[in-house]
Amino acid sequence: MNEGWIKFPREMAYSWVMRDRDAFPIWIRVLLSAAWKEMSIKTVDGGEYILKPGQFLCKREQLMEWTKMDRERVNKGLKKLKRHKYLTIKLTNKYMLFTVINWHLFQPTNQQNDQQLTSN
Repeated sequence: MNEGWIKFPREMAYSWVMRDRDAFPIWIRVLLSAAWKEMSIKTVDGGEYILKPGQFLCKREQLMEWTKMDRERVNKGLKKLKRHKYLTIKLTNKYMLFTVINWHLFQPTNQQNDQQLTSN
């Protein structure tokens, strides 16, 4: 999942999430880490998950490490993102499965992918 790019609509510049110190780092991490196509991933404990476009699987501790935020701030940010309907979170016994609501707004279309590749 370390390839490609995402769209980031200009209207996001005026969104509450851009000014929120708890939600913004989490939102960006989820957007950049979400699967862009259906894919199978294996976890370090041997589990296997099928991710759909716009989904991302991680442990809360990983999210805390990546964002350099403590548990309280991560929980606060996640609650805000859920309340504002930016994402849903399904808890498993070890992981959090994030699903970006309206993923299509952040994912380039095939035509845009083709244009990006040919214009480079």
